[in-house]
Amino acid sequence: MAIRQMRSHRFHEFIVWWRTCLSSLNRACYSWESRPIMKPLVAEQLKTMIAEVSSTEYVKVPRSVVVTSVDELGVDPSAESLPILVVDATLSDFGGVLYEQGRVVAAYGERFADRAPSMGLAEISGALGMVRRFADRLRGRAFVLLTDNTACELGIRKGKSSHLDMDRAAFAIHALVADVNARVLVGHVDTKCNAADAVSRAKPLDESAIAASKEAASEAIELLAVGKEGVGAGVKQVISRELPTGATRARRGGDMAAPRRARP
Repeated sequence: MAIRQMRSHRFHEFIVWWRTCLSSLNRACYSWESRPIMKPLVAEQLKTMIAEVSSTEYVKVPRSVVVTSVDELGVDPSAESLPILVVDATLSDFGGVLYEQGRVVAAYGERFADRAPSMGLAEISGALGMVRRFADRLRGRAFVLLTDNTACELGIRKGKSSHLDMDRAAFAIHALVADVNARVLVGHVDTKCNAADAVSRAKPLDESAIAASKEAASEAIELLAVGKEGVGAGVKQVISRELPTGATRARRGGDMAAPRRARP
């Protein structure tokens, strides 16, 4: 908890120090006299963060920035009245498309400084980059954020992750949204319907994906209205559309309608 709240450059310096410690242990040459010394500013900030998270004093816990009911939107719950930010990423690039009043008003793509080690980290880092990019336009407003990555969706909804780097990104997104006094409704969009997919690959926007992403935002709002906005609800919507009408899950080993063999 203390490490995730360190500033990015201090966090990097801490990781370098920690890896040096592990390297010394692996070489069996770690001793008190030869121990790697943590930079004073890093040690000071880490000590401050530990003191804050271990304090037993009562503090006012800020409200979550994630919208969990229609009343929290503050406006007419429709895709026309809410800004929609659709995000996507590859291991090397990320991008986003912003809708206002039901139409695309901005699209932006950029390369990561370094290739991401996983798609989950790439997606949530790209989402952070897009929220930061359009922060001024989202200030003081509720907006819909759509992603096609479930790990990214879960991290943004909860504001945390079991993966350290994704945890820091999720925490940063919540902090940034809170800083601009905004609220976010997180939803799922099918990869084939993601308008930001083209932007993250430096391609022209796909008109059909633009309409499909807007429809996905409407579905996210509808799920919120009926109290089913949790992680996976949007994925189930996507899967249900792909299944034939009346489809059922077959029992392992064969047709569910097949009669059981009588025991001797």
